[in-house]
Amino acid sequence: MSSHRPTSFAHAENTAHHWLATISDHLGTTDSHLTYRCTRAWLHAVRDHLSVDSTAKLAAQLPELLRGVFYEGWDPSRVPTEQDATGFVTEFVLSARVTTAHAAGTLAAITAALRSLLAPGTLNHVIAQLPKGIRLLVDAEPEPRREPPRAPGTQERLERLENDVRALAEAVRLLARGVDATIVPLEPVDDDGMSQATRQARQVLLAIGRPGPAAEPVPARDGAR
Repeated sequence: MSSHRPTSFAHAENTAHHWLATISDHLGTTDSHLTYRCTRAWLHAVRDHLSVDSTAKLAAQLPELLRGVFYEGWDPSRVPTEQDATGFVTEFVLSARVTTAHAAGTLAAITAALRSLLAPGTLNHVIAQLPKGIRLLVDAEPEPRREPPRAPGTQERLERLENDVRALAEAVRLLARGVDATIVPLEPVDDDGMSQATRQARQVLLAIGRPGPAAEPVPARDGAR
């Protein structure tokens, strides 16, 4: 008996790995963590729109380890939940940690993968019970396989912030140079000179998605004339 348990568990683990590998292939990614998050998010989001009976029937078709994931946090007294397509996508994005723009493609890819793994007709029965808006979303034609972009991580956000700060510093330097030239001119400076500095600063800010100052002439102070 002691040798039987590890063998049974190893089989369950291998089956779960096979399913996740198939889903990874449909998603077009080699990131196992991303695949797991997306699969778990799909299972939970769809599950909460099914009746208790349908939930049990779908669970019976899943590998043992994924069945545990499927039932995680399930409350039979609160299903099926009332939710529109927008709420469904929001819940999926938060759980899977993918971008909203690619949520539909990710959902459809996982549906296609599960349809190839489950017994024929099983997924069609499940999807038929979903509200129309969600059903059309989940069962859409899968997009060409590519890895779903992840929401920016901490390091990515820090790098983006550093780039923005550098760009803002450059814009300030350009504006300061134009202002200084009107206050203490080393050579005659007209409105066009100040406008040029403003336009240059604006171009820098537009490059990082900020509107920047309007390119208008700035009159010199009385003491600098």
